[in-house]
Amino acid sequence: MRWHVAIIRPRCAMALGTGLALTWLLGWSLLSGEIQEPAEGPLPVNDLLAQSSSRFAAPKDTDLARLVEGYRTDWERVSGLVFSGMHWQQSVVVYVNRASDVYRHNRQAYLEEFQRAGEDEDDPESAPTYRTYPRGTVILKEAFRIADGQSATPLNLSLMVKREAGFDSALGDWEFIQIAAEGDLIIRGTSENPASRALCTDCHLNMKHRDFVYHTAGGP
Repeated sequence: MRWHVAIIRPRCAMALGTGLALTWLLGWSLLSGEIQEPAEGPLPVNDLLAQSSSRFAAPKDTDLARLVEGYRTDWERVSGLVFSGMHWQQSVVVYVNRASDVYRHNRQAYLEEFQRAGEDEDDPESAPTYRTYPRGTVILKEAFRIADGQSATPLNLSLMVKREAGFDSALGDWEFIQIAAEGDLIIRGTSENPASRALCTDCHLNMKHRDFVYHTAGGP
């Protein structure tokens, strides 16, 4: 049996528990039936997602503004507007600038891993495997507060940027960035930066076997 051992940091344990509880409640069909492959092609746009468009200001940092320029039109959206217990009970939409095939593969592996949780699997070779993202990958999450299921208030953009080898070997060379909806920088750092650790990396360090990405958000 293949085990992935993770030491859960205290500051993310509550978020992890909430996220798993919600996944259990909403994901019963995953446990009681066959997991379906993620859909190919553009994901549908629901009313809340359509309403939320273009309500984030451009980052005030010039380099970050260039990094995310055109992400809504030029990048691929790999999730719908979904609740995320891992992101402070907010709802998120995920975009990637490249390697959407890696995200979809790893999302499927996550679903299979969730379904197999607690099983005494005799064949370790059949356990889900995760792929590593290439250098230059940017994973961007728009975060919203949803009121009464009718309005989506933009809160922040969270980015994971895959940097060159050796940038942060403890964290798979990912840089973590968060930008307020008004364009102000909130944090930018690595596993050694206290602010980055408090908001992001202490939780993501638990997901080494997934290239440090949770992959809980999917379509449509």
